[in-house]
Amino acid sequence: MILRSLDILPILHYSQSSQTISAIRKEQMNAKGERNGHWQLQEAKAMLSALVKAVVEEPQIITVRGEETAVLLSMEEYRKLSPKRQSIVEFFQNSPWADVELELPERLPEEMREIDL
Repeated sequence: MILRSLDILPILHYSQSSQTISAIRKEQMNAKGERNGHWQLQEAKAMLSALVKAVVEEPQIITVRGEETAVLLSMEEYRKLSPKRQSIVEFFQNSPWADVELELPERLPEEMREIDL
């Protein structure tokens, strides 16, 4: 017997008594009866494999007590959103002040001091 994720919906506790399990199910599904990218935390934990597979199609939103709390992105989307990391050398080379000459005072000659070894 194959069960869909919504067939095994965990018992929910909400402060608003007007929100029923069937209303929550409808909220999580689109017109075709498919998920709209929202997962309750308990469901996300229980169905991690399905969640990871769904990320390929679109980002998945995880809710806690009905509030959107986290987003799971595909690696491709994450790389698009993440800035490329530069080395410190590249950072200074790309600086708007890279061509500015600094005027440093000349150092005074220092006398050597003797050290007993």
